[in-house]
Order: sequence, then structure tokens, then C-alpha cells
Amino acid sequence: MDEPLFTQEELELMDEKTREKVTRILQDYNSTVEQLNSTTEGIRKIYSNPQAKRKFAEALRDAGLETEIPQDPIDNYVAPLESKVSELETELAKTRERQRVEKALADYGISPEEFEKVIKFQQEYAIADNTKAIELYAKQKRESEAEQSAPEMDYYDNFKNGEELLDYDKARQKAIEDLKQILK
Repeated sequence: MDEPLFTQEELELMDEKTREKVTRILQDYNSTVEQLNSTTEGIRKIYSNPQAKRKFAEALRDAGLETEIPQDPIDNYVAPLESKVSELETELAKTRERQRVEKALADYGISPEEFEKVIKFQQEYAIADNTKAIELYAKQKRESEAEQSAPEMDYYDNFKNGEELLDYDKARQKAIEDLKQILK
């Protein structure tokens, strides 16, 4: 209670019976205010714990009280902030991933024009990690360029000269090994 309802002087001016009644009423009032403050604090604690709040609502229903527990006013401020923080975290993750991809593209010497080919490669081989896809694409590109610069073998000429043609199973096994190396 901020200000007393009656000052000491006002109480002294009252007759004995009235003063006793007023004093008892004030004591009851003060006791009720303390209980109300204690209950309010308890409800604040319940509101701050979602599980306790849910149990409290169930207890009220079990007691036959169809009283709806109002939302804690702080929830009106916290929920939008939590949502905004979640959006910012998502945006930050996207920005960081974009930076990782740009760095990997630069590190492996892949031009922005080739990026569509990297995406297609990544989808074709179902590679979840963007930087790993870039790395594998670059490795495949280097190997492909190396193969193109290598002199072509003319198997017909080798056959004419009496050399044996490649065995199909050996060629297949070598191709599988090459693919494993590319996908590592």
C-alpha cells in the first residue's frame, strides 16, 4: 500500500470501537494485498514456464472452471522478436553459404558463366554440399581438359600393326576406377 488510508492523527480522532474496526479492516486489507501480490508473482512464474502454464490450464478445466488463461503480455513482444531472430539467422546462413560458394568458385577457377554447369553437375550426381560439388566439377573439368589435350589413339592402327585391342572387361574396370577417382 503506497499511502495509508488513514493517517495516525485521523485514527486517534476516532472513538475506540471505530478505531479497532478500522484497524482490523486495514490489517485484513493489507493481508489480502500481500496474498494478491504473492498469487500474482506465482502466476507470473507459471506464465514463464510453458509446461507449468499448460498444467495450470488443465487444472482449471479439471476443477470445472472454464476460465481461459490470458496470454502473458510479454508473449506479445517475445514471439515477434523470436520470429525476427529466426529470419535473421536464416538470412545469415544463406549469406555465409553464398560467400563459401563464391570463394570455392574463385579458388577452383570456375567462372560465373560456368556456375549453371556446376549446378547441373551437382543435381546430376545428387551432391548435397555446394563446395564439394564445385571441387568435384573442377576436378572433372581438369581431367576432361587433360584428356582432350592428350593425343588420340587410333585403335585400328594398333590392330593393323599387330597390337592387341583393349579387353572390354579391363576397359570397363578402368572406367569405374576413373569415376571413383572423380567422385572422391
